[in-house]
Amino acid sequence: MDGKARLFLTREEAVEAIRIDFEQYAPQLGLFASLYPLVADGAASVGQRDGVKGISITRTNGGRDFIPGDEAGQRIWDALCRAKLDLAELARVCGKVFWGPTEVGPECPGGERGIWLETGVERFRCRRCGTCCFTLDFRCECTQDDLARWKANGREDIMEWVGDVFVDGQWLRNRLWVRPGTHLPVEYCPWMVQRPDGGYSCGIQDVKPDVCRDYPGSVKHGALTGCNFFADEQRCYREMDKIREES
Repeated sequence: MDGKARLFLTREEAVEAIRIDFEQYAPQLGLFASLYPLVADGAASVGQRDGVKGISITRTNGGRDFIPGDEAGQRIWDALCRAKLDLAELARVCGKVFWGPTEVGPECPGGERGIWLETGVERFRCRRCGTCCFTLDFRCECTQDDLARWKANGREDIMEWVGDVFVDGQWLRNRLWVRPGTHLPVEYCPWMVQRPDGGYSCGIQDVKPDVCRDYPGSVKHGALTGCNFFADEQRCYREMDKIREES
């Protein structure tokens, strides 16, 4: 093995992951423009109309169109669904969307063929800066592995902050984090510790929950959610986006 972190996606999982990516971040106009010729007929570039940024479409028949930025992700995803790409073509799209090399192949010998994506997270080293703790949603379900980990380490103090909350007419069980003795989710992670320099660190780094252990899911995920380890990638992305917008 080469030590690179990889993720296997079926066709259906890849298409769904692309949809989530488009919804998760601010409009990625440069990306959308680069994807257009892969999923539709024509070419596209980042443009502006009446002060609204978006992508300008030039079809092969000479027709033109403009898609506002807040609609572009959905339009490109719809075009992707209609395009009926083969796996190799879909892998190329995934490479652009998720910032990593891709390869078509089975998940295991004789298994279903899909797309292998290099996520790049093998490079990641947590700097304990606390940025993700403030910028990401930590209100999620606690896993059985979390509970087993805390029980094995005698961390009943952590387990006290796991509870049930009532949302939209239903009970959500074993949620992180719930104020002890109540069914009220906390406004911020209770395990953040302020350092003398004014920054924050994780107070349960060695036994933190799976949702934190699984972050980031990829280099792109880290860069676009403010992870300081991927600050260089974030700067490069924003500079490239700026160049596209001004071109």
